[in-house]
Amino acid sequence: MLCLDRTMPSPLHEQLIDLLRTRPALAAELLGRVSHVRIAPAAAAAVRTGSQTFSELRPPEYRADLVVELGAPCTELAIVVEVQLGMDDEKRGSWPQYVAALWRRLRCPVWLLVVAVDEAVASWCARSIEMGGMQLRPVVAGPRDIPSMTDPRAARAAPELAVLSALAHARDPEGPAICKVATEVVLSQRLPERYTYIDLMLSRLPELARRALEEWMSTSHEYQSELFRRLVDQGRAEGKAEGEAKGRAEGKAEAILAVLAARGLATPERVAVRVRGCREPAELDRLLRRAALIGSADELLE
Repeated sequence: MLCLDRTMPSPLHEQLIDLLRTRPALAAELLGRVSHVRIAPAAAAAVRTGSQTFSELRPPEYRADLVVELGAPCTELAIVVEVQLGMDDEKRGSWPQYVAALWRRLRCPVWLLVVAVDEAVASWCARSIEMGGMQLRPVVAGPRDIPSMTDPRAARAAPELAVLSALAHARDPEGPAICKVATEVVLSQRLPERYTYIDLMLSRLPELARRALEEWMSTSHEYQSELFRRLVDQGRAEGKAEGEAKGRAEGKAEAILAVLAARGLATPERVAVRVRGCREPAELDRLLRRAALIGSADELLE
């Protein structure tokens, strides 16, 4: 939902916004990390989300990704948060509108914070917006500004930042280690959004890092995470009746397909046919573990 809502937002875009909405204080932390802005402790203690819609007397209506307000009872500082996954000059054209409209509404300092998990996009977003005598300089939180969180203690203190770190550094050499730490934290703390966060990280992992994380999560006959147990147990339960009627191999095949269905992944017919045609127990067990991790059913047989 950027600019005039002319295009549908991607799932990754929406998930990142939800992550920031879940913990709006993270926006203030990122702003302080990548700019000279100093936020008073009293203001930082009163953080909340605000209205994201900037209306005028006449259309069009402009809608930012997220607005965070700090301070109570009156707002002392406001942040317009934009998640940017690509380069689009039209969206840069909307950002001054957001800042001006929010300043007019609140009459307090307003900052534009752009979160970009790709370095090239972050550099593009950081360019000043020239407006003839005035200039808007976005504050950009990109991979260089988001810490590589490999310390479990630091990750436990800021789990959403750990997830953002995994997204920003997924392709770095330490990417698998960062993702492992973030995964351990969100599962061990039983965060309400834990499964969404896991799916979000896995959607960004390159294949090599995904395989490393898959190996870590299934290093023995016992499933190592609640994510695996929940999805695999659900799949096994749904495939149990099928297994009793058709044999263990076919039952496991149905469990694999049930896990994909439980995760909301559409399974092409060609994939379903190959899974149902497999008779190797070890291969079926591997596919069952993989079904809980992949981003799409097409990746199951890779």
